[in-house]
Amino acid sequence: MTNENVATLKADAKKTVSDLGDIISHAKVDAEKAKADAENKMAHAKADAENAVSDLENIISHKKADAKADVEKFKAKFGQDDELGKKAAYAKADIKADAEKAKDDAPDDGALL
Repeated sequence: MTNENVATLKADAKKTVSDLGDIISHAKVDAEKAKADAENKMAHAKADAENAVSDLENIISHKKADAKADVEKFKAKFGQDDELGKKAAYAKADIKADAEKAKDDAPDDGALL
């Protein structure tokens, strides 16, 4: 082997090492991007899940308020002798249900909509 061949082999080896360093560097950057993307997707999924739970809780609270109003209306239907008293009891039950729903719909931090 001549000195010229040795020098060419050394240059080729340095180039290969440099190329491998670039490949590793790019792979690290790609891995960090993938990690950040996965974390972002997880955060969005968590927020979506929390919103879904909140929506379900709101639906349940509305159904409870409606059920309470129905019970009050049933009581009024059989507990009042006059028609005006029944209507007043029905209205009161609806108002209570609407107030309960509004309370459940209000933001937790107390801020106005």
